[in-house]
Amino acid sequence: MPHDSEGRHPLLTRGGPMAVTIERHQAGRGPPKLEKYPDASVAVLVAERVLRISGDKKLRDKNRDFSLAFFTLHHSQVRVGLLSVRFVKTGVSVMMSSRGQPEVAKGVFAAIQESQRSCAKRALSRAAPAYSSLQRPTAAVCPTPNPADRKRLNSFASPHRISPSRWSPPTAPKFRRTPHRGGLPVTPARPPIPGSGRKSPGAKVGPRMTSEQKKVVEAVLGGKSVFFTGGAGTGKSFVLHRLIRLLKPEHTAVTSSTGLAASHLGGQTIHSFAGIGSGGRDAAALAQKIKRSPELLGRWKRVKTLIMDEISMLDGRLFDKLEQIARLVRQDSRPFGGVQLVLTGDFLQLPPVSQTLPNGKKEEASFCFEAKSWRKCIHKTMVLKEIKRQEGDAIFTTVGKSSVTSSDGAGHGQMLNEIRRGICSQETQDVLSLVAKRKHSTLTGGVVASQLLPTRREVDAINERELARLSTPPTTFTAADTVYDSSSLNLDVMCSARPKVVLKVGAQVMLTKTFSPQKRLVNGSRGIIVRFTKAPCLPVVKFLATGDEEITIPLDEWVFYSTATTGGRAVELGRRRQIPLQLAWALSIHKSQGMTLDCAVIKLDTIFEYGQAYVALSRCRSLDSVTINSASNNFRTAIRANPKCLKFYEELDDAAVIHTKTHE
Repeated sequence: MPHDSEGRHPLLTRGGPMAVTIERHQAGRGPPKLEKYPDASVAVLVAERVLRISGDKKLRDKNRDFSLAFFTLHHSQVRVGLLSVRFVKTGVSVMMSSRGQPEVAKGVFAAIQESQRSCAKRALSRAAPAYSSLQRPTAAVCPTPNPADRKRLNSFASPHRISPSRWSPPTAPKFRRTPHRGGLPVTPARPPIPGSGRKSPGAKVGPRMTSEQKKVVEAVLGGKSVFFTGGAGTGKSFVLHRLIRLLKPEHTAVTSSTGLAASHLGGQTIHSFAGIGSGGRDAAALAQKIKRSPELLGRWKRVKTLIMDEISMLDGRLFDKLEQIARLVRQDSRPFGGVQLVLTGDFLQLPPVSQTLPNGKKEEASFCFEAKSWRKCIHKTMVLKEIKRQEGDAIFTTVGKSSVTSSDGAGHGQMLNEIRRGICSQETQDVLSLVAKRKHSTLTGGVVASQLLPTRREVDAINERELARLSTPPTTFTAADTVYDSSSLNLDVMCSARPKVVLKVGAQVMLTKTFSPQKRLVNGSRGIIVRFTKAPCLPVVKFLATGDEEITIPLDEWVFYSTATTGGRAVELGRRRQIPLQLAWALSIHKSQGMTLDCAVIKLDTIFEYGQAYVALSRCRSLDSVTINSASNNFRTAIRANPKCLKFYEELDDAAVIHTKTHE
């Protein structure tokens, strides 16, 4: 094989057959087009910077060439033979699988890296190199090496010279943390962590974060076990997503106490990760069960950081049980078996589900902060107080056509903080009374405000009633499920898509999965079905976010993987293929937790649980987007907070005051 002047291979071919899927996205024109070549040859022409697909009988002796310029390389699963390249400008993704021969995928990956290094040297040969300190790149963009690009890149040049093998441009694009529809899982691009290591306390965490949020990220990267909390809209999910991008995926387990929240994070429920089923048995028996399973044992042994979202909905007794299991399985006497914990949630929102005792009575909820092991497991508790969701809403200034003046200039955020703590002042009572007098408004395109209700039964009744009122014929979408491990995955719990969805023209619907962030079509976006396409039959929706534009919604897939398994291999547990829509005339308050809605009608009369009123009222960015449905104007009976949780947060506030005084 010929070499260039520096001894590099100008051409690298694979050592065995590769299955290749080429996915071509067509913005606004339905689902992506797929080309599948199950027995292809993959080559990288290093000098020409070309990725070549050939050899499959479907290609008929032709080559498919892709220029290695402006691309994103996803390689987190190259160890198991999976590799993906996304070409930014054309919207084409090339996904490759070497069928259990990881050395083939590793060879292609190495050749693409060599092409990048060659490109970097040529692009920056005439000036001081503009290199980053990227330690473990998951994506890098290789620009066309013309004079204009050289001038632009070298304007960022540092006086310090760093090896070109670590080069990446200053403006690498970032993509969503979702698997491609083509079937091969794709790892998202993660931003580099400045400094010498992953857990550098001084790591730069991005300009959009508040000082509170930065402190949380720095504490986690510093190796501390952290519980961070705060009210709705303070950015808990934002911080969590940032941490997931920064932590090493092969040693990080992303979990939640609820299936819906786990799905939003791309993780799994804590029950599924731990392998404990319902968790009804004692810790010793569950630990023995885990030790008998190589997969579960490897998962527990490999994990170094365990993320748990919605910790407020996890029973404290179960937390103690998990802590004991971790010590037994990992054979490590340290708290939680030496695993770093990253926990978040708001105990003043919805509580854990109460267990039913044999006598039929409900067992009193136990919160995680009441667990015996809580204090020894958590090194640092941090409270986020700056509200971003309702930022800039002068709620007491204008409510519809009526107005109320606030003596202290309080806004929506302050009122929500009162409601969060179960306080309904006269001022809050007056504002909510005005909101209750407003009529339900119809928004653009006939969309009406969704009703937030405390029970699933009420939600289903309203959605079924409104659907029956439409005279158009129904279209039913039945999910196609594939489950490889039923003991670790319950799709009906984990997946936000229902097993059966019945839709009609004129139905009000909501996306259950992010579709197009560029068009603001995200999980929770609502619209009206205007028609169905033919062959295949797919709904066409006019969304509030896109005005008169008609968007065809294709079938989508929810794929669920185990995390932190032996050898870093992410094992697929199962998948569901379904339309990413649900009826949205009504939603349950429980399902709405974590969502941001454009408008809502809240029924306060039937609220029965601590924190429900607060969760419902905090779903919208302002009270201008809220209508209250209540037969009575006495809202104090609905606005309640759990006394135990109030005491917990008061102790946190007192500790913060003492800490501040000692540092003055």
